[in-house]
Amino acid sequence: MSRVGACSGQRVAILGPGRLGFTLAVRYAELGAEVHLFGHREGSWQSMAEALGILCTVAPSPCEIPALSGLDLFVFCVPDDALPVCAQEWAQANAALAPPRLVLHSCGAADLDVLQPWQGSLRAATHPMRVITGLALLGAPASGVESVHELDAAPVSVLGSDEEATELACAQVEAWGAEAIAFESSADRRRYHLACCLAANHLTALLAWAEELAGPALGSSAARRALVSLAASALQRVHEQGPVCALTGPVSRGDAVTIQGHLDALSATEAKRYRALLPELLGLARASGGLSDARARELESQFDLGSSQRGK
Repeated sequence: MSRVGACSGQRVAILGPGRLGFTLAVRYAELGAEVHLFGHREGSWQSMAEALGILCTVAPSPCEIPALSGLDLFVFCVPDDALPVCAQEWAQANAALAPPRLVLHSCGAADLDVLQPWQGSLRAATHPMRVITGLALLGAPASGVESVHELDAAPVSVLGSDEEATELACAQVEAWGAEAIAFESSADRRRYHLACCLAANHLTALLAWAEELAGPALGSSAARRALVSLAASALQRVHEQGPVCALTGPVSRGDAVTIQGHLDALSATEAKRYRALLPELLGLARASGGLSDARARELESQFDLGSSQRGK
């Protein structure tokens, strides 16, 4: 179902023309909003955004921007470490104006404290749990916003300052075409963000190492294709059955000969990296019931791994 016009007439300001900020700007333009995109530096994002009817301003500081009175929404799409200063400075620069109805930030590691300066607004943290490449910035057709689909069906965690803020932020997320998932306010956001990093960044690092190991055997291009296919099948199995049931491979079977063969093929540095991964795999194998506690302890002792009990 088309969402065009869902935000028609809204005035939206977005700080940060990077991958997510630009993607959101394009999506809001599609929805009929008046969008103003702010960046600290000039770049190709300006001409691309302007071609879609998005207002653009390059401003090294908020003191150099036009008045932003009457905004419905202000979205911070800046790096996590820059968010506290940006939120404070932009709130001060707009202190004499009517505050936006809703202020969002998109940082996974930051809670709502960073938005405290925006006391006159409802406040929420919205964090897309999907890798956003910024299709338009990477050369997707600028002839229409139909080309930007990266937010479609993407899970987005939502933490609001109160029930009204949560409800309004969820409505915004759904207008993006994404899936809003309520964030439990008592949860440790640092642990949540680490979970996201493990699922994306750390997985990417593991695949890079896998490609390095398989490249000499298959060739770089073929290795990448094959390993991505293998990883995709593993992820599908995790999605369908959960990680405990999805685990395969020599650790799940208690195959010490194969594990030792892996170690023998590695340099000392590589072997250390591999050993660091084994306890978590052993823990999953034990939890699945496919590997007995006795056999798991034998492997821990043989490879000097320490305890692999999950949940400790």
